[in-house]
Amino acid sequence: MFDYDDIENKIIDVLKKYLKCELSKTDSVSILFSGGIDSTILAKMSSEIVNVKLYTVALPGSHDELWSCYVAKKLGMNHHLIVPDKKEINDSISHILDKFSNMNMNLISISVETVMYIGMMHMEEEIVVSGQGADELFGGYNRYKNMAVKEFEKNSKKDYEMIFNTITRWDQLISKDLDKKIIYPYIYSELASLDIPYNFKFNNGINKYVLRSVATKLGIPEDISFKGKKAAQYSSGIYKMAKRAH
Repeated sequence: MFDYDDIENKIIDVLKKYLKCELSKTDSVSILFSGGIDSTILAKMSSEIVNVKLYTVALPGSHDELWSCYVAKKLGMNHHLIVPDKKEINDSISHILDKFSNMNMNLISISVETVMYIGMMHMEEEIVVSGQGADELFGGYNRYKNMAVKEFEKNSKKDYEMIFNTITRWDQLISKDLDKKIIYPYIYSELASLDIPYNFKFNNGINKYVLRSVATKLGIPEDISFKGKKAAQYSSGIYKMAKRAH
C-alpha cells in the first residue's frame, strides 16, 4: 500500500538532494520560467540554496507574459521578462534551423529550442535550471488523460527517452555556444526510479496531481499549484511565430 505523504516527501527529498549537489559550487542560477508548476517548484527549491533569477520569454499579450509576472511576484523572486521583437525571433529560429539542419527536428522542437535559445542569450548566470522531464514523469500532457494505464506507461516512457536522448542533447549544444550549463532535476535525479502509482499522477481529472500536491507542501499557493497550463512554446506565443517562419 502506497502512502501519499511518503511519496510526496520522497519527491521533495530527491529534488533537494540533486539541487544541493549541482548548485554547491555557485551562488546564483537562472531558471527559464513560464510560471507553470514544473519551473515554479524548481524556483522555490533553488531559492533556498542560491540566488535565483527567473527569465520568461513571451510575446506581448501572451499567457506567459501575464502569468509568469503574477507567479514571480507571489514568490517574491527576481524576474526578468524577455519580450523579443519579430527580428530577434526570426534570427533565433534561423540560427536553430542552421545549427540543427542535419537533425530531424519538427515544428514543436524548433519552437522549444527557440525559447531556450532566446532565454539563454539574455541570462547573466552560467547555470540554467530546466524543468524538462516533469510532464513525461508525472503525466503532464493532456493526451495522456484518455490513455489506459499500460498505454500511458508505454507512451510516457517513450516520451521520457526522447527527452533524455534528444531534447537535452539539443539544449546542451545551444548552451555550449552561449557558455552556459543546463541542469535537469526532473531527468538526472533519482525521480525516474521512484515507483509512483498511476492514480497519484492523475486524480479526478487533474494531471501531475502528486507534483501539484508537492508544490502546496512547499508553500506555493494552490491557485498556482493547481492551475493547468500549456507548454511554454505555446503559451509564450513562440510556436505561432515559428510556424510562420518555418
